[in-house]
Amino acid sequence: MEFFIIKKDAMNNENINGQEPIDNVEQLLNEHETRVNKVKEISKLGLESWPYRETVDSTCAQVKAEFVPETEKGCENKPAKEAEKEYSLAGRVITIRLHGKTGFCTIQDRSGRLQIYVKQDIVGDKEFDFFKDYIDIGDIVWVSGKSFLTKTGEITLKVEKFKLLSKCLYPLPEKFHGIADIEIKYRQRYLDLISSPETVEKFKKRSKIVRTMRNFLDSNDFVEVETPMLHPILGGAAAKPFVTHHNAL
Repeated sequence: MEFFIIKKDAMNNENINGQEPIDNVEQLLNEHETRVNKVKEISKLGLESWPYRETVDSTCAQVKAEFVPETEKGCENKPAKEAEKEYSLAGRVITIRLHGKTGFCTIQDRSGRLQIYVKQDIVGDKEFDFFKDYIDIGDIVWVSGKSFLTKTGEITLKVEKFKLLSKCLYPLPEKFHGIADIEIKYRQRYLDLISSPETVEKFKKRSKIVRTMRNFLDSNDFVEVETPMLHPILGGAAAKPFVTHHNAL
């Protein structure tokens, strides 16, 4: 099972590390079955749930950074005019809010998060019905459109075209508490990175620190040498030999 490694601990009523436990396991399995059925229905429509690729020229952070300040005028009373530049980007759906013939989503890519606005009159009836019926939290979508400022002052992408790039078959961890099971958090790091922006920032900082140290040492003619510790043959960097054991990963 790719999503949660279901254990008895996850079914206990006790909190793990002060967080709420994973919800009903049966509910997770039902959600998985529902999403698998959606994949089958999408296939019947002649569409791919995991298409090959789509052109991407921007990121969520870039859309926000390039938003023209002049378009912010009047945003408190009415929606501001949209920007002229058209963006194409892809991201994972984090939240979905449907309101009749419109919908708001938050998508996340490597640079951060961005709100997108999907309207039936713009994308068309067929595309909006697909969005409403088949897009779930966790899916990766491609969107194209222009940015504008909502009445609440949030930079948003008004979607003119969209496409499903990758169907997520399992629900994501609960967004407020994240992953409750510490073992799952460390064994399935990809889940933690999806659900926790704080974890992403930690790894970005770690990567920069390691890169800076490596560049400094390399510029001073140091040689990088691999010195594995968990190895059947004792290496030169090993400490005094001792007998131990570790659980199979």
